[in-house]
Amino acid sequence: METVTAFRSKTQTLSRPIIFIGHSLGGLLIKEALLLSRKKLGESKPTISRATYGIVFFGVPNHGLRNEQLRTLVDGQPNKAFINDLLVDDDSEASGFLKRLASQFAESFKGYYRIITFYERLLSPTLERNKTGGWSRTGRRCLMVTEESATSTGIVATADEDNIPMNADHSGLVKFSSRNHGGYLVVQERLRILIEETKQQVSQRFAEADLYCPSSETHQACSRSLAYEGMDSRLDTIVEESDGTCEWLSSHGNFVKWREQHRGLLWIKGNPGSGKSTIIKYALRRLSKVYGPETQVFSFFFHARGHELQKSLIGFFRSILHQILQRFPGSLNDLVDTFNTKRMSISEPGKNWHWHLQPLQEFLRLGLPKILARFPVVFFIDALDECGQRPALDLVEYFQRVLQCLPSKGRQFGICFSCRHYPIIPGNGGLEVVLEKENHKDICLFVRSRLLISTGDINDELFALIVWRAQGVFLWAVLVVREISRMAIEGESMATMKAEIDRMPPDLNPFYEELVKRSENRPAMLNLIQWICFSQTPMSRSELQWALVVDPKSPLKSFEEYLASENFISSDRFEKRIKTLSCGLVEVDSIRVQFIHQSVKEFFLDQGLALLAQREPNEVVAAAHSRMSLVCVQYLNICGNDRGD
Repeated sequence: METVTAFRSKTQTLSRPIIFIGHSLGGLLIKEALLLSRKKLGESKPTISRATYGIVFFGVPNHGLRNEQLRTLVDGQPNKAFINDLLVDDDSEASGFLKRLASQFAESFKGYYRIITFYERLLSPTLERNKTGGWSRTGRRCLMVTEESATSTGIVATADEDNIPMNADHSGLVKFSSRNHGGYLVVQERLRILIEETKQQVSQRFAEADLYCPSSETHQACSRSLAYEGMDSRLDTIVEESDGTCEWLSSHGNFVKWREQHRGLLWIKGNPGSGKSTIIKYALRRLSKVYGPETQVFSFFFHARGHELQKSLIGFFRSILHQILQRFPGSLNDLVDTFNTKRMSISEPGKNWHWHLQPLQEFLRLGLPKILARFPVVFFIDALDECGQRPALDLVEYFQRVLQCLPSKGRQFGICFSCRHYPIIPGNGGLEVVLEKENHKDICLFVRSRLLISTGDINDELFALIVWRAQGVFLWAVLVVREISRMAIEGESMATMKAEIDRMPPDLNPFYEELVKRSENRPAMLNLIQWICFSQTPMSRSELQWALVVDPKSPLKSFEEYLASENFISSDRFEKRIKTLSCGLVEVDSIRVQFIHQSVKEFFLDQGLALLAQREPNEVVAAAHSRMSLVCVQYLNICGNDRGD
C-alpha cells in the first residue's frame, strides 16, 4: 500500500478510482490492507480506501480454508501461525483472526464498497506427499472454500446477485481456456459494470470530501462577514399554512415536471395577498420527501418592508453564500481566500471594505458546480418583485446564464421564484403555477376552520359568501374572517355579518380604504402609519413607543413627563393599541413593527396617507418628513435636557 500510495502521489492520481481483484488468500490481504490504509491516513486525506469502490473476490476464505495438509507444509515456517488461523474443518468455527478481520471490515466499510464474489462448485485435490518426498495436489478432493465462507465478506448488504457460482475448483476460479470461455465472459461483464459504477461513486466521494473540508477560523470569520441582522427574519414572520392547505402543490403537474427536470425553473405567481410566501415556506419546510433526502435546499425571502439588505441583490447573494459556506466550507475556497486577503491587507470587513455584488455573483457561479457534482440543489426565492423590477430582471438573467453554463453531468438543479403577475418580468421562461387558480380549496379550509373557532358554528351561507368574494385572494379572506370574528364576539346577527361581507370591496386597495374610513382616531392612525411607511428600517417596539408620544408642540420637557402622560403607550397594551389604531393593518412581533403585507404599504403610499391627512397626494410625503424630523429634534432636545447639557 505504501508503494501504491507513493506512486499515486507522484503521478498526481490520488483520486483515480480503484478496483481490487483478489484470489484466495489474496482477498484477505486486500481486506487487511484497506483497513490499515484507513487507520494510518485517516479520513481527512485522499486515501486508498476512499478511492476504492469495487472489489472482486475469487474463492476468498473469509470463514476459513479446508486444507489440513497445509499445517504440515508450513511447519517450522514464519507463516505457520497465519495458516493455522485460516484452516477449518467441517465442525470448527472461523478463528479469532478471521472473525476480527470480518468485524472490522464490516464496521469500517459497510455500504462503502460493492463486492462481487465468485465461489467454486467443484472439489479441489488436497496436498499430499509423493514418492520423492515432495508435495503434489493428488490428495483427497474437498470443497476448499465453501459458499458460505466465500460470500461472507463482512459487508452485510452484499446483494445475492453479486454472489456468483462458477463451475471450477479453487485453483480454476481464475483460469480460463480462452476469451470465449463462459466464466471469463461473466467476469468480464461484471467488471465492465463495476468500472462504470466505480467511476461515478469515487468521483462523488472526492467531491463530497472537498465540500466537507474542516471549517477553519477563517471560514467562520468569512461566514460572519456575510451575515447581517434580520437575514432570516422574513421567513420567521410568514404565517404558517393552515391545516390541510397547500398540500395540492406536491402533485401539481408543473411542480412535478419541474422536480423531474435536470435543470428547471418554476414560477409561483399570484396577485397580492394570494398566499405566495406561505406556499413557498410550505414547500421549503414540508416537501423534503418530494425533493429527496440528499437534495440541498437554499432560500431567500425578499422583504420590501425590511432594511436595504433584506430587499436587495447584494443581501440575497450574501445570504445564499452564507448558507452554502455553513454547510459546505470547501465549496467556496475562492470566497474565503478573497476574504482573508482583504482582511490581512486592508482590515476587518465593515471598516474599510465591504462586499460588492459582482464578486459575490462570481463566487456563487464557481461554487455551485462543486456542490452539484455530489448533491441535487434547489433554490427557493420568494417575493422577487419586492427587490424592484430592474434588480429582479438582473437576478433572473443571472440564473439563466448559470443554468446554461453548468456542466450537463452534474446533479439536478432547480430554481423556484415567487412573484406577482406585475411588474412583468419579460422572457422568464420556465413552468408556472398560478395561485388564484389553485388556492380555492385552501381558502375554503381556512375560512371553515376559523369560522368554527370564532362563531362556534358554520353558517353555510356566510361561509360560501366569504369564499366566493375572496376570488383567490387569501389575505382578503383572512381580513374578512377577522372582522366577522370580531362582530360575532360582539353579538352581531348573521344578517348584519352577511351585509358587512357584501359591503367589503373585493379588491385589496378599496378594502383597505374602507378600513381607514372606519378609523375613529385618524390623526393617531396617520402618525403611526407615517412612521412605519417612512422609517429607514423597521422600527422596534421601543422606538415606536417614543416616536408616537413625542410631540414637537408639547410643553413636556423630560422622559419622565412623557412616560407619565396619557398618550404614552405602555408595553403591556402596546400590541393591542397598535392593532386598533391601524385597523389591523400593522403587526407587532417580539422585535419590530411592520405592515401585515407589502400591499398595505403600497396602498398607503399611493392613496391611504392622503386619505388620512386630507391632503393632496403630492403634499403628503413632504408633510410626513417635516413632522418626523421635528419629532426627532424634540427627542434629541429631551436627551440633552435629561443629561443637563
